[in-house]
Amino acid sequence: CNEDAARNVGTALSSLHHVAHVFQDKLEEERFVRTLDAIADDSFAAPHVAGVACAILLERGKLQDAILDQRISRRLSPGASPTEGAGFFEGLATRNRYALLARKSLWTAMSMFIEALDDEAFRRAVVALRRAFGSFETSEARRIASVVAEGWGGGEKALAQAIETKVDDTEIEALQAELEGLGELDF
Repeated sequence: CNEDAARNVGTALSSLHHVAHVFQDKLEEERFVRTLDAIADDSFAAPHVAGVACAILLERGKLQDAILDQRISRRLSPGASPTEGAGFFEGLATRNRYALLARKSLWTAMSMFIEALDDEAFRRAVVALRRAFGSFETSEARRIASVVAEGWGGGEKALAQAIETKVDDTEIEALQAELEGLGELDF
């Protein structure tokens, strides 16, 4: 399905998760977990939906770290479509980001995924990446900077400072000029 439909399906999965939690005695939990796992593992599932399914399984304590790492590696590998990888990450980041912040393997894979993108691939992925990263709070962004900098072998202080630096009007104008080259993307 398209990105809008995928976000709607992801929201619906989150709603089902909430209903399943409230009415635990009325739902076959194992069937729900199996269904989420099948969605999360399906290569043909919309990446955002697969990411949400992974996030719910993680939140429920039903996703082993090795399986999560395998799914992240598959979705965020350099050979994966940039928009699909970004969509998966966006879905994964919709829930329980504190659980994600503790997973260095996720941030290492995310860093390698972004670094491997050429200009054209980055343009295709930037909207979903912006949506996903834009939802993180400053303290969460600092934690991400710390983990990413550790993977890079240092530079945590400079990276954290770059994240927290306010952008002035001149820089905004320069960025807008650069973004004009991206076409009709909806930021």
